[in-house]
Amino acid sequence: MSRLHLGSLSLALVATCLAPPARSEPAPALAPLSAEEVAALAGVRADPPPEELSKGLHFIVSDEKRHYLFQPTVQDLGGVMIGLGTDQNYTLAGWARPELLVLLDFDQMVVDLHKVYRLVFLAAASPEEFLELWSFRKAKELRKLVTTAYPRKAEQKDIFFALNNSRATVAKNFKDVMERYRQVGVPMFLTAPDQYAHLRALFQADRVLMVRGDLTATRTLADLARVLKAQGRVVRALYLSNAEQYFNYTRAFRDNVLGLPYDERSWILRTRPRGFEYIYLAQRPDVLRAWLEDRRTWNVRVLAPRKLLSVQRPFQVLAALPPPPPPPRPKKARAAPPNP
Repeated sequence: MSRLHLGSLSLALVATCLAPPARSEPAPALAPLSAEEVAALAGVRADPPPEELSKGLHFIVSDEKRHYLFQPTVQDLGGVMIGLGTDQNYTLAGWARPELLVLLDFDQMVVDLHKVYRLVFLAAASPEEFLELWSFRKAKELRKLVTTAYPRKAEQKDIFFALNNSRATVAKNFKDVMERYRQVGVPMFLTAPDQYAHLRALFQADRVLMVRGDLTATRTLADLARVLKAQGRVVRALYLSNAEQYFNYTRAFRDNVLGLPYDERSWILRTRPRGFEYIYLAQRPDVLRAWLEDRRTWNVRVLAPRKLLSVQRPFQVLAALPPPPPPPRPKKARAAPPNP
C-alpha cells in the first residue's frame, strides 16, 4: 500500500524572458485534509516493482538542468501536481503551488528518498535549515529523524539505504542548482522563502502522496484517478520527465495518462534528450489525447520527433494535432479469368 505522509541563450536573455510574474496576495494557508481524504489517498495501491531499472541506475538527482524553462508555464497553476523523479519536483511545485503533490516513481529507492525529504521539510523552518540538514555535520541528526518517524525496521532499513547512498549527492546537487538559478535570475524554493513555505505547508497539511508508480502498469494511476475524481480535484501539471523514451505506448499507459482529471489550465510536461542537453516540452491534455487516440502514435518519438528538437529552441509547446491518416490505397482490379 502506498503511504500518504502527514504533515544557447545568453543568461541575460533568459533572465529577462523568464522573470516571474508579480504575485498578488499570498496564497491562503493549506488546511489539513480530512480523515476521509487521507484514507482514500492512502488507499492508492503501489505498482509492482520493475524487473529492472532504466540503465540499472537509481536517479537520485535530476540531470535536467533547465527546469526554469517551465516556470512561466506552471506558475501558480494550483490544483494537483503529479511528478516523476526527485528534487526537480520540488522546484516545479514551488512555482506551481499545488494543493496536492503526488510524487511518483517506479524505483522504490526514489520513493524512500522522498520520505527523507518529507522529514527535512517538516524539521526545517527555512531553506537555510533545509540545506543544513543535508550536510555531513547533520548526518546523525537526520538519521535520528528517520528512526523516530519510521519505527518499522523493514521500512527504516530501506530509507537508510536510500539516505546513505544519496545524502552527499543531494547536498552537492542543491548547491549546483542554487547557483544555476541565481545566474538566470529565477527564484526557486531554496532562494524564495514563500515557495519553501508552501512546500513545507503541503507536508504539514497531509497533502503529499509518495508512492511507487509505473506509467505502464495498471494500479497506481488508475487508483489515483478514481480518488481525485471522487474528491473533485484536477491535475494541473503532470510532469513525465524523460520516462517515455524507455517504452512504447501501451494500452495501460494511454489509459493511465488519459484517465486523470484535467481542465483547460492543465499541462503535460516532458523532456527529450538532444545530445548532452534536454529539450523542455509542454502540451495540453486534449492535444495529447488526440495523439494517444491515434494508433499510429506508438512512441514519444512520433509526437515529438527528433527533427523538432533543437538546442536553439530549448522550450516548446507541442500544439500540433496528429496528421490526418493517409487515404486508403485503391484496390487493384482483378484480372478477368481466361476464356475457356
